Amino acid sequence: MHKHGWRRGSETCVTPAKARDVPTLAVLAVSALLGSTTPPAAPALETYAQYRLTFPEDGETYGSLRRLKLMLTDRLGEGARYYVQGLYKDNNRSATDEQPYLQEAWVQWPGGRGKARLGQFKPPVGLERFTADWDLAVINRSLATDSLIPNGKLGDGKGFARDRGVQWETKFARQRGWWAIGLFEGHGANVDPRGVAPLLATRLTWTAAAGDESRLRVGGAFSTRVAQDMDFSKALPGTAGLGYADFGGRDTRWNLEFALDRPGFRLRGEISTPASSPMPSGCPASRETASTFRRVIRSASGWRRPSSASSSTPTPT
Repeated sequence: MHKHGWRRGSETCVTPAKARDVPTLAVLAVSALLGSTTPPAAPALETYAQYRLTFPEDGETYGSLRRLKLMLTDRLGEGARYYVQGLYKDNNRSATDEQPYLQEAWVQWPGGRGKARLGQFKPPVGLERFTADWDLAVINRSLATDSLIPNGKLGDGKGFARDRGVQWETKFARQRGWWAIGLFEGHGANVDPRGVAPLLATRLTWTAAAGDESRLRVGGAFSTRVAQDMDFSKALPGTAGLGYADFGGRDTRWNLEFALDRPGFRLRGEISTPASSPMPSGCPASRETASTFRRVIRSASGWRRPSSASSSTPTPT
């Protein structure tokens, strides 16, 4: 299946080309030779590519391979399966160009009234981050999304929002409710450990149906970890020299989301709020810091935010 190229703003995208039937054809041929009329299950192989043309106002037009992905999945037994996904990029003027990456690798099996997953994958936080590449309105995810989800822009960006851990998920209320909770290493995939405590992440969604084709989904997510020597500098533009390349303290995030789908109409929205406590060691409070990475302080009367950007460093809670 091929989709036509499309142009939005200053970019031209071509998405995607998929191929998954080669292994199945091979299995059919083997089955015919053996005289079997029911071929065994075969791994599903899928490829996906996006090509981008960029027209900068102050430079020359250039093309880039935005994403080239190879995905492999297969069943391992009753209700169990594995999934592996690789990524390659080129000429995006990025530190992650010209290198192959293992994005995801996990196994999933039935557990209780839900499913358990073990391996490398996205922690359950955020709406846009869980939207497939080929289903995005534009070729890139928003900068806010990449900065505010737990592992969006850690270090040199080679984690691609993934982490290693274990997760359990379930559906309830006649499949309208979905809940996932996971415990992860906390420093992101493809990143050398830098003294980070485990990341706890959870997400809950509810889908309301209004007719056969209209859907409204609302949800929320929460994550927290105690970070040591974390590099948040790329997630916080304008904070160079303020100490976020070597952050230590509690990193907590909240997320609210909604999605409305009707025939010919789609609406998406989410709100993400991070909170850090305490400030990095030796880092004075500043207007840039207060506006970029919100601090929440606990007082006797409840939760409150600092009223001044020049307030002193909060006491850890």
